[in-house]
Amino acid sequence: MLSPAISGAPALVDIATANRAATCDFYSGLFGWTYSSAGDYVYAELDGDVVAGVRTGEQAAWTLYVHADAVETAAKDIEEAGGQVVFGPHQAPGQGEALVAADPAGAVFGLWRTDGPGGFGVGRPGTLTWAELRTIDGGLIDAFYGRLFGYEQRQIGDGRHFDYTVWSAGGQTRLGRHADKSYVLPYWLVQFAVDPEVGTDATVVRVTDLGGSVIGDPVDIPAGRIALVADVCGAIFALIDDARPKAS
Repeated sequence: MLSPAISGAPALVDIATANRAATCDFYSGLFGWTYSSAGDYVYAELDGDVVAGVRTGEQAAWTLYVHADAVETAAKDIEEAGGQVVFGPHQAPGQGEALVAADPAGAVFGLWRTDGPGGFGVGRPGTLTWAELRTIDGGLIDAFYGRLFGYEQRQIGDGRHFDYTVWSAGGQTRLGRHADKSYVLPYWLVQFAVDPEVGTDATVVRVTDLGGSVIGDPVDIPAGRIALVADVCGAIFALIDDARPKAS
């Protein structure tokens, strides 16, 4: 399915890498992605849908972009809310407008607005199925993103021992935020769905076969069976089988 062009909904994920060829080969082998170019920017596609972007960067890392109706206006709002615009606004590769920013705790994220009819493929094997902000100060961060996108935010933990809020936009849950003092360097963790017939464990083996590494072995959580891994250039992401029976 395609992620809707609703303010606060995921609009794209892209990866910065110093070795674009190696990165593209890795994800092609892992998820079956194919690629098309928009100038220096590369779009990853699966079954005809854009599912990610690939760009050149010194530090290998994934970035989550959320939809914004007016990127230039949002850039001012980010600064006023205590964040920082890192790059942009600028013409998005192909069409539309984009920027990269940091929230008050330092986690990098992006805004994206497209002018065309194209969408962002999500929610099936080989595509983004969830994104979770791992940060230190939950209250500060909830207020920041809530102000920018008007999220409805609901605590699903006890708020103390397990501080996790889910954020809704357009009537549907879109993103999550986990606050813990261990997240010294806050970041957005992108999670890709695995084929339930293959499973998380076998997909993790495939990661290592392709030259990636395992950061956290597969475990069962209420959302499914998840593992934390890094690609061939060191970019961190998660794999999850969200069709697996949930842990009690």
